[in-house]
Amino acid sequence: MENRNRYRDIYIKAEQLSAIITNLFGISLLDRLTSADNPVFFDLSPQSITELQPRLKNLSSIGLLNFDYNSQRQIADSIIIYLLGKLIEKDYIEKQPFPDWFLQVFSQLQEPRIFCKHISEIIEITNYSHSQFSMLFKKYTNQSLVDFIGNIRLEYSLDLLKNENLSVLDIAYTIGYNSVSHYISKFKAKYGITPLQYRKNI
Repeated sequence: MENRNRYRDIYIKAEQLSAIITNLFGISLLDRLTSADNPVFFDLSPQSITELQPRLKNLSSIGLLNFDYNSQRQIADSIIIYLLGKLIEKDYIEKQPFPDWFLQVFSQLQEPRIFCKHISEIIEITNYSHSQFSMLFKKYTNQSLVDFIGNIRLEYSLDLLKNENLSVLDIAYTIGYNSVSHYISKFKAKYGITPLQYRKNI
């Protein structure tokens, strides 16, 4: 029988945590965590752990699971970012539900048929202007629409590189980039290697 009482501790320096939270989630979350009298604990559901596993496999497939210091730090950062995202989800989705219309749009934004479109076409599904929806998206999710779309495109491109016989140029156009060099630079900035290197590694 599977032992469900397994615990893993992740420790992170205050300055490292501060940089991650401030850059990605905003200063209000940093204030909340650093002002707490006790450490923050994350009780992840089996579903959340299932969601986390493919992310770790992606790190493995691009060669980040070599056990040097920089690789370990990247892995720890990825796990911490995921856990902080779950904390925000618990606070803002469970305690302060989004409007129904936003949840519907947010769900659509995670579909390839939507997020691979040009940003102006994506905005059209919201019935808001670009500036209005960008402001609302930032308000509800604490991240910019452009960053969200960019990250979800890059994650989708990992699947295309693994499972589809498409050139890097075709993948760049498929996920909504007008320039293959722009796609490659964004991919390398996020994953540390080029799309071709990623494909060779897997």
